Formats: sequence, structure tokens, C-alpha cells
Amino acid sequence: MATARLHRLCDCARGARVCVRALEGDAAECARLRALGLVEGAEVDVLETGIVWVLRVRGARLALARAVAERIGVSVG
Repeated sequence: MATARLHRLCDCARGARVCVRALEGDAAECARLRALGLVEGAEVDVLETGIVWVLRVRGARLALARAVAERIGVSVG
């Protein structure tokens, strides 16, 4: 069985649909992201990219700093 290649969220293009696979960072930051719906296995739509990333997660819009998007591992497709 093939495994999906892991990408950083910040490397994904606007309009992409991705699946969260891994969160990096300290425990408090990861807990905050999970509380916002960015849990492993969550499907995310990338709405805007740049300094601020806007995502659709479980029907809600979520804005993240690019530095945070750099620490989220996703699979594309």
C-alpha cells in the first residue's frame, strides 16, 4: 500500500484541498490548533495564502500566520 507524501501546509496552493497529517511545535500550540479543528485526518480547503493563511475547516474559516502553516504537515488530494 502506498503512503501519501507529506507536504507543509505553507507549500500548498490557494484552492487546494488537503488532509492534516501532522502538527509540529510545542504542546500548547498543537493543542490550540486541534481545538480549532486542525486535527490529524481533518480535510482543509486553502482559501487564501500569503502572510496570513485562510482555511476552511469543518465549515468554519480559520486564519493562521504563515509561520504556523509551516509547522502543519498535510497530504494533498
